[in-house]
Amino acid sequence: MLTKRLQTILNVLPNVQSVVDVGTDHCLLPIAIKKKYPNMEVCASDVAKGPLASAQKMLQEYHMQDIQLYLSNGVQDLPMQCEAVIIAGMGANTMIEILEKGFDYCKACKYLVLQANKDVDLLREWLFTHGFSIVAEEIVFDYKYYQILVVEYKKQEWNSFDVMFGPILRNQHSDIFQEYWSQELDKYQKIVKQLPSDYPKLKEANSKLQMMQDIVKKGK
Repeated sequence: MLTKRLQTILNVLPNVQSVVDVGTDHCLLPIAIKKKYPNMEVCASDVAKGPLASAQKMLQEYHMQDIQLYLSNGVQDLPMQCEAVIIAGMGANTMIEILEKGFDYCKACKYLVLQANKDVDLLREWLFTHGFSIVAEEIVFDYKYYQILVVEYKKQEWNSFDVMFGPILRNQHSDIFQEYWSQELDKYQKIVKQLPSDYPKLKEANSKLQMMQDIVKKGK
């Protein structure tokens, strides 16, 4: 059974011809994808042999021998071009490094499905500044809040609110979105109050605080 986070990734994955799950770990997501889309070519990769060995055991347990496993640093060592790439369960900086090193591969994909465990704003800013657009977004609570992005290589107009809150999420402004940002606002207000008046990035901190206040106020 998938966690709510992985189930949401499965739900937003477009029905493409082929997909690779980068950093697959135990291969639960690729197995679920293959069950949902039997005709889809499903691959999984990891940078280390240990997780791939665990993935191989899981494939044997589920009798899923048609899922291909690859030892690969991100997408760099994959032998074929997939239509979609899933990168999930990592920090934004790690994901950005994978995207930068595999930029040509990623921009040739129809879709990227991305889920950063933290610093989602950094990931969005990188995507926008490198010619990607966000075509779908979801926010889900699974012991903590996760944001899932579906992107394609196509330029998109964007602003600072899109970077911080997500262009689709902030327009939909769901109850869970409001809940998440209300909690983030409470935490950030306490941080800003403790900053000294000569803090070099005080102006930036106050600007961010104002943006958070504006978005939460909009949902009330």
